[in-house]
Amino acid sequence: MYQLPNAAREFGDNDVIAKPKFTASKKTIIKNDIIVFLHEKVRILEDDLDSMYEAFLQESRTHRQALEDAWDNNPRLFAAYSSIPTTIKTVEVRKFKTNIARMYKVRIGKCEKHWIANYFIHSVYNSIKEKKEDNRSSTGASTLLGNMGLSRQNSQATLRHQESSSSMTSLVMDNTDTVTEEQSPSLPPTSYISSIPTPTPSSSYQQQMPPLQLQPQPTFSISFMSPPNPTSPPPQQITRVRKRLASPSSSSQPPCNPHPRNNNQ
Repeated sequence: MYQLPNAAREFGDNDVIAKPKFTASKKTIIKNDIIVFLHEKVRILEDDLDSMYEAFLQESRTHRQALEDAWDNNPRLFAAYSSIPTTIKTVEVRKFKTNIARMYKVRIGKCEKHWIANYFIHSVYNSIKEKKEDNRSSTGASTLLGNMGLSRQNSQATLRHQESSSSMTSLVMDNTDTVTEEQSPSLPPTSYISSIPTPTPSSSYQQQMPPLQLQPQPTFSISFMSPPNPTSPPPQQITRVRKRLASPSSSSQPPCNPHPRNNNQ
């Protein structure tokens, strides 16, 4: 436990520690006001002033968790130090005064409007507010960076998709060309066909070739036999009649002289 120097002043029950006067350039309690109070009112040794101030500051940090929990339960009530509900602020101020008086024998409870206790509790509020603002800024920056990264990934994915689609289209076109060439290998390009002149027989070629002679083709005739007449004689009788008619004995002409020389005699 801290021991006050022998020359230190102990405040009585009727003593009141006045609040520092504000000016146009100074509108709030600052660290120097606490140092002046400790040095002039309490009569702390000059070598111990900074360490005593740090001891008060360390004690105030023990109230941080209570303020932070109340802040998280109702953030709207902690928009400013003056908007903190009186019940919460009064509890923390009273605890701080009690602990300082018990550990360092300095009765800051005699300060007008609790200006020393309010200064240290207010410093805890400012540290919590600064941390929350930093977290909010970090979260916003992380979200922005995440969105930028996601947008970049989407752009890269879209580019890769487009490249893949282009590659697939080129591959399909190549395959189509290959299949077309394989299915019709004998068809040259149109320009190649149009560039080939139509072969025409030359005069020398016509002279070398002998004239074509048409060979007579045999002709065939088909005759149909009429059906036999039942009243006509049989074919054998017709044949015999024809033979008799063709023989010399049946001819009406006189017979020739086989010996013409006898007739001349």
